[in-house]
Amino acid sequence: MDKPIQMPVIVKRRNSNEVFTLGGELGLPNGANTFKAGSIVVFDGTNLAAIATQAVSACGISPDASQTANVVSAPYALKADRHWPFSLVGLQFLINIGHPNGTDVHVGQAGGAKQLSDVTIGTSYGVVVPTTGTYAGIPFIDPTNTTQLLFTVIDKPTVFINPESKQTAATYNAQVLVEVIPTCVQNIG
Repeated sequence: MDKPIQMPVIVKRRNSNEVFTLGGELGLPNGANTFKAGSIVVFDGTNLAAIATQAVSACGISPDASQTANVVSAPYALKADRHWPFSLVGLQFLINIGHPNGTDVHVGQAGGAKQLSDVTIGTSYGVVVPTTGTYAGIPFIDPTNTTQLLFTVIDKPTVFINPESKQTAATYNAQVLVEVIPTCVQNIG
């Protein structure tokens, strides 16, 4: 069974239900960088950018897509290229399992994708973010990367709210509950 691919889905914050955002009153700009809504982002000191394959640090998940600084249509006219990403400190979210296929990612049984059984609860893995193909810009946890670590697997859920979306150890591109390794979370202001 193949699991549908999607952007990371925030589930909860460890030990708290509070939502912590970054960016203060003015927000953080994306400059010329482009990313999708739901992207895991990093701050380079000036602008936000989506993380790349083998990233070892990140600051948040941006609920909105990148915009240009001169946006004139609602709702982005008020904030232009500014963002208030959700802080990754203690944030737990679902992310699909994937591994690199050049600049793309293996998807589905026919594509040689990894399965839920390929990850272990409590183990840390890296990230792969395809730059080409249907899934370009979507981050995946990469069970083949055990050196450039970013995520720790918290749980391997088998049942979701929608019973039709259950997964087993044999599910390809399954979703796992992860948290960014605390030492990999960028501290912003």
